[in-house]
Amino acid sequence: RPNPFQPRQNFDPEELDELAVSIKEMGVIQPILVKSVDGGYEIVVGERRFRAAKLAGLHTIPAMVSDVDSSDQHILALMENIHRSDLSSVEEAFSLRDILDRTGWNQTELAQKLGRSQAALANKLRLLKLDPRVREMVIQRKIGERQARSLIGLAPEDQLNLAVRAVEEDIPAKVLEKLVRRTLKNESSPSISPQQGNKK
Repeated sequence: RPNPFQPRQNFDPEELDELAVSIKEMGVIQPILVKSVDGGYEIVVGERRFRAAKLAGLHTIPAMVSDVDSSDQHILALMENIHRSDLSSVEEAFSLRDILDRTGWNQTELAQKLGRSQAALANKLRLLKLDPRVREMVIQRKIGERQARSLIGLAPEDQLNLAVRAVEEDIPAKVLEKLVRRTLKNESSPSISPQQGNKK
């Protein structure tokens, strides 16, 4: 059965179809990693290969059985996707938050295990402050991580409006950051009545 800690929420159908064709021709070259659970096996690493093999009509698949605990299972699944660059930044952020919640580790401990700086990990986690509709746009790869991160300080509706505009007008991250600063400046400017403006 699938990994309940699978960090990836979006499996590209076209990529799965391509992999299924390859598996039909060559078979599954690299075994998936599973662990024994009540009534069968649970995937630790290799769910994409597993799904593609099912599409290819295979009834069996090579697998290696490993004894890993839940936190290690989650990290292994996360690491595989990171190394393959298949995971969106928001999916990665959700997975990182889940690992922190499940293990009780702090950000520095998790960063060390992943071979990253604590600042880089904290930046990734900040994406979870985005409006859910904007997060979904990142998962679907309509906007990039840098574009999304620039929107974090805005109100939810402003986040969404600028994200949609970035997609429709193909606005690069640097330009979007300027638009965000302008929006924030307008929001923080005090309103002055004409009478107040005429006072010396």
